[in-house]
Amino acid sequence: MISVAAVGSASDAAAYYARDNYYTADQAEGASAWLGEGAAELGLSGPVDTECFEQVLAGELPNGVVLDAKRGEHRAGWDVTMSVPKSVSIVALVGGDARLVTAVREAAAATLVWTERNIAEGRVWNGRGQAPETTGRFVAATFLHDVNRSGEPQLHVHNVIANATRTADGKWRALHADQLYERQHVMDAVFLSALRSRVETLGFATIPRHDGRNGAFEIAGVSRAVVEAFSVRSAEIDAYIKARGLEHTPQTREYAALATRNPKISEIAPEQRAEGWRRLAAEKGLDSAGLVKGALAEAGRGA
Repeated sequence: MISVAAVGSASDAAAYYARDNYYTADQAEGASAWLGEGAAELGLSGPVDTECFEQVLAGELPNGVVLDAKRGEHRAGWDVTMSVPKSVSIVALVGGDARLVTAVREAAAATLVWTERNIAEGRVWNGRGQAPETTGRFVAATFLHDVNRSGEPQLHVHNVIANATRTADGKWRALHADQLYERQHVMDAVFLSALRSRVETLGFATIPRHDGRNGAFEIAGVSRAVVEAFSVRSAEIDAYIKARGLEHTPQTREYAALATRNPKISEIAPEQRAEGWRRLAAEKGLDSAGLVKGALAEAGRGA
């Protein structure tokens, strides 16, 4: 599932997104990266440096360009968050299949490339007024996180797209982001397709999600009971929507998520949290190790 939200202040955003919340050090490797044609043109690559990230969000680019807001304060950017099906998070983080973590990274990156090519715009003067121009350039910083606000396993990628793009005249301008919202459902379909293809290539069978949402899927062999046991946060959001008779859309889920949002739980030692996940999975009858072994065997036969 993909959500789109405006980023707050540059300093607060830099501190939040760059914070590492991985429960094993090896999985933290590569948890952040610069992506986008615009980032490459500015010489930004590799892991995200917090200080540089904050400057970019403030409109201060590495090439010396400063993006001044024409109407008030410069807007920092937008967070396009890509969250994976719960069963993928469970098998990856509880079952310990690091291949799925890589698959999530790759699917998110592929979706961002598609979004950049098809959606990135700036606004330029055409002789009559300001008009959108397709630029094909994002300056994006991506951060892979592994838990939700309830401390449950939930792989998700924050793609923080800075409010900057270069137009055909060579000038760096603010990003025209309307289509990030208008084509959110299309980005969602691209992400789910890219992820499902990679999950199946690893040898896992997939099935449509129980609610029938277009393109959504789960890994076969992870029971509904297991998924629900690790989906307390999702249940809170669903209950809020149902109680108010709202239509179940990505936009209402975002609204409900904000309305029911509590401060993040206090920090728990990563190893302790992981052990609690494994214990809960075992109580619900999940043989995550068996699923991973089966997928490895299937992938080996297909090689």
